[in-house]
Amino acid sequence: MNQLKNNPDLRTAFEEFALFGSPRTQAHSTTTAPVQMDNAKFAKLCRDSGLVDNISLSLIDVDIIFAKCKQVGKRKLFYADFQRALREIADTRQCDIDHVVAMVVTAAPELNGTIPQVTELIEKLTDTSLYTGTHKARFDPVTGQGLGLDGREPVNPTANLSSIVSRHNTARTLGSKALPTPHASHPSSPTSPVRYSEDQGGRESVFDRLNNVSTFTGTHKHRFNEDGTGRGKAGRED
Repeated sequence: MNQLKNNPDLRTAFEEFALFGSPRTQAHSTTTAPVQMDNAKFAKLCRDSGLVDNISLSLIDVDIIFAKCKQVGKRKLFYADFQRALREIADTRQCDIDHVVAMVVTAAPELNGTIPQVTELIEKLTDTSLYTGTHKARFDPVTGQGLGLDGREPVNPTANLSSIVSRHNTARTLGSKALPTPHASHPSSPTSPVRYSEDQGGRESVFDRLNNVSTFTGTHKHRFNEDGTGRGKAGRED
C-alpha cells in the first residue's frame, strides 16, 4: 500500500479524473481540501484506462468495488480509498497490482461528447439565401443574419367584429379598407342595419342577421328599444 501511496503519477491520474469536468475554479483551487472521486468519475477512469473489458471486469463490478471501498456515510473516494479500490480491481481481474497501476497512470480522461452531423437537409433549412417570400425578407441578403423587427412588416390593426364578412364574398376580405363602418355609412339612421355583404342567395350575411335587433324574437326582443339600443336591467324580467 505504501508503494501506491508514494506514486506521484498515480496521484496525478487520480486527481485528473476526479476533477474532470469540474468548474475551473474548483479544479484549480488552492485550498487544502483533499480531492475526492465520485462513482461516475471512478467508472470513467476504469473505462478510459481499459480496465473494464466486460470479461474479467464489468461496470457492475466497478460499482460494487466503489461501494465496498468508500468510507461509511461518504459518497466519494479519498485517495486512500482509491488505492484499496485498485487492489480490489487487481483481485477481480486476477492480475498484479502493478499492471493495474500502469494502466491507470498511462490513461487520460477522454471527451465523449456528441458531434453534430450536418446533413444536406439541415444545410438547406439553414441557408437563408434559399428562403422565399416573407421568410426571405427577414434576413440580410449579404450576411444572412436576422433583421429582427425590421424584417417584419408592420402588423395591420385587426378589424373589429363589424369588419367580418361572408366567406362567400371574395371582393372584400377581413380588415379591408373598403368596408364601411356603421357610423360612417349611416350616421343619421342608427336603427337601420348595415349590410356588409350578401351570400350567394342574395340574403344578408350571418353577421348582419345576428346584429339586426328588429328581427329578434321572444325574450331577446324585449331587451332592446325600438332604436336598437339595449334596455339593460329593465329589459330583463325579475
